[in-house]
Amino acid sequence: MVQPVNMLMNQCLELSFSCLAYDDIDVSGAVIDLVSRILVSLEKKESFWNNNIETTNLTRGTLCNSLLSRILSILHLRMKYPTDFQFDYEDEDEAEEEMYRTHLRKLYQRIVRFRPQLVLQFIGSCLSSLSQPLSATSPTEIEVALRLVFHFGEGRRPAPGAKTALRDGPFREIVIALHRSDIASHSHREVLLLYYDLAVRYSL
Repeated sequence: MVQPVNMLMNQCLELSFSCLAYDDIDVSGAVIDLVSRILVSLEKKESFWNNNIETTNLTRGTLCNSLLSRILSILHLRMKYPTDFQFDYEDEDEAEEEMYRTHLRKLYQRIVRFRPQLVLQFIGSCLSSLSQPLSATSPTEIEVALRLVFHFGEGRRPAPGAKTALRDGPFREIVIALHRSDIASHSHREVLLLYYDLAVRYSL
């Protein structure tokens, strides 16, 4: 049975994650600092979270990974640009959208530092779920998947993160698989620019 204090903790977590996932950058952005603090606590007090915070439907000792996976899924959802986004950063609304996603990427980089292998599994799952061929995939879907790969190195330690990331066999395989795909034939300018930036950052 979940104790009252754990019940309150579960309710707070659910509320925080629901706000982060909400389809409005004002609501979602308002809890980014809170989620960042949760990540810091998970990293510094992982044993406490796993062994003292009880939740329903979870085996003791697995809470930390479960919460990180939940946050990753939300970040993947919220990092996607709106379908009508023009990448015009001189536009006030679009500049605000970009700043919001910059903060989301910082949360992502913190999770990479803490659990790189968990993030690699998540990236692999996201890429595997994309429709084929990649050259015809929705710009919104392929762009966010590429961002997960591109920013992975920013969270890896020791520096330089890109070189450290390439030492991970699974990550190298992801980069090679992208190069072997037809993504370079995608019609969207921003997808191509991001792919070329990725190719430069992770030059093999």
